[in-house]
Amino acid sequence: MGKNKKGETYRSFRGIIKFFGDVISWTVFILLLLIAIALLYYVFANYRYSKKGRGYEPLFSLYTIISPSMEPNIKVYDVIIDVPVKDYRSLKVGEVITFKSESSISKGMTVTHRITNIKKVGNKYYFTTKGDSNETEDTSLVVQDNVIGKVKLRIPQLGRIQYFLASRGGWLLVILIPAVFILITDVIKLIRMLKINKQVNEVEEASNNKEIKFGNNKRKKELQAKLLKIDLDDEIMELPKLKQ
Repeated sequence: MGKNKKGETYRSFRGIIKFFGDVISWTVFILLLLIAIALLYYVFANYRYSKKGRGYEPLFSLYTIISPSMEPNIKVYDVIIDVPVKDYRSLKVGEVITFKSESSISKGMTVTHRITNIKKVGNKYYFTTKGDSNETEDTSLVVQDNVIGKVKLRIPQLGRIQYFLASRGGWLLVILIPAVFILITDVIKLIRMLKINKQVNEVEEASNNKEIKFGNNKRKKELQAKLLKIDLDDEIMELPKLKQ
């Protein structure tokens, strides 16, 4: 009685752990799938834009931050998602934009800083910008033609995964660890199945090919108990069926 209760408690605990494990696994899988779909779209949209030019800009752009100029609000290795600016009149002081820099220090580089002032000269808008952690404003104004987009979303530290996957060791681990895990799991399941098959054969041989009913044979009871200990939902093969 005590053993049965202990077994039921163990199975209940194992079921709870399995449930939460499945929830976490599926959540991570869905997030990775969404990221993969977004990246595929972004690559395709950029390719289309490079071929056809203006009018085919992607709906968003992704950038990994490599400078601490916007800390603590945007940190190194954070990934930002920019959306194109259709109407420059919509930009406001305090918003963060990504632009091609004309400053002598960072000329030609892609920079993400906060707007501190806006002025219009003729038909064009010019933006004064500054990094949140910088002491002074940027030395050159940002003309509207150099604005790439407005920061819409920040994904903390996603860039670390990007840099990790870009390394040789990262790619190796991403491929090797899941493969080894699947291999070990399948080998363990196969060993368990072979062991059960052997026990079934022993019982059937001992019975001299006579029918055996559960509850009438001690050996068969022991085998049944072993079979019940296996979580059928986790098996990749069908368990052998005993004669009834």
